[in-house]
Amino acid sequence: MDIADFSNSRAAATDLQFGIWSPAETGFIPKIIEATALAFNSDHARWSEEYVRAKFIDGPWGPASTAIAIADDGTVAGFVSFGNCSLQVGDEQLKGGLSYHTFVHPAFQRRGIFSKLARLAVAHARGNGASILFNFPNPSSYPGFQKLGWTDIGTICSWIKPLDLPRILRVASASGAAASAFVPARASEESRDHLSRLASMEDALDPWRSNRRLKTVHTPQSLRWRLELHPYDYRLHASDGGLVVLRVGERRGLCEVQVLELFSAGNGRRLLCDAIDYAREEVGAQLLSMTASLFHPASVHLPLLGFVPMPNSVRFMALPLVPSTRSYATPKRWSISALDFHMY
Repeated sequence: MDIADFSNSRAAATDLQFGIWSPAETGFIPKIIEATALAFNSDHARWSEEYVRAKFIDGPWGPASTAIAIADDGTVAGFVSFGNCSLQVGDEQLKGGLSYHTFVHPAFQRRGIFSKLARLAVAHARGNGASILFNFPNPSSYPGFQKLGWTDIGTICSWIKPLDLPRILRVASASGAAASAFVPARASEESRDHLSRLASMEDALDPWRSNRRLKTVHTPQSLRWRLELHPYDYRLHASDGGLVVLRVGERRGLCEVQVLELFSAGNGRRLLCDAIDYAREEVGAQLLSMTASLFHPASVHLPLLGFVPMPNSVRFMALPLVPSTRSYATPKRWSISALDFHMY
């Protein structure tokens, strides 16, 4: 993107220009990486150029709608991006967008930059045919999205099931009962082998169909792209009940397997039972967890199979862009799992 492609409109800060990042202009990538390292204190600081290209430019549904603010010295002062996705409700598919990343450089905060960038990115997504956007904001970005008219859909809950209670009790006794965060294991030869099988699994990726709830559509290509963005230990377990997407890691010295999504012909309970057996017998896990929205087809089975709710949850927001999607601004109209979290 040449600087001439930017909007001439200015915020309160007259040293900034705002515009949509064109996929043809890759010269901003190092500046984007530098700005994220300052804005976040997490994995964002370790972005590579390959990651930025793969996520924001070369995604399976086309380049993301990304608005950036540039200072006169070339510093990226702010960044708001909505990635494309395909959504399905019943037999109908529609184009949607997922909020990827939002940040404002620490030196430029509290100057209205986020709001202006968000409006630009939303307008670009709408112009590209998106009919609804959704988002899992953190506590810092939530107020900003709320002020811009996004609807709070509620929370996405996490559930966990003990698979080896004696081992869990021994570890808890030795280290205390305080909860700790899940740490994903790094990708292994086994996980890479699992992802290589996706090309032959197209029939297994048919989601639970519902005439009332939106669900993200995945193809073998889009799912492999999604999982290969992050160097984690993902597993695919296929059975007669369908296909389970899993992630392996640990929590306080215990091996935990996370269920990221289920692709089932209809018997979700059976597929969850298959996941329990796989995690316990093939991985040797002591814990199995799943994060899903209240109206995800698996949610009704989780408590019946011994899963208990965890105290943490994720906020969920949506922004309808056309009149026909306004009815989706309610939790009853969505089926969300952890596979929909772009950083998971």
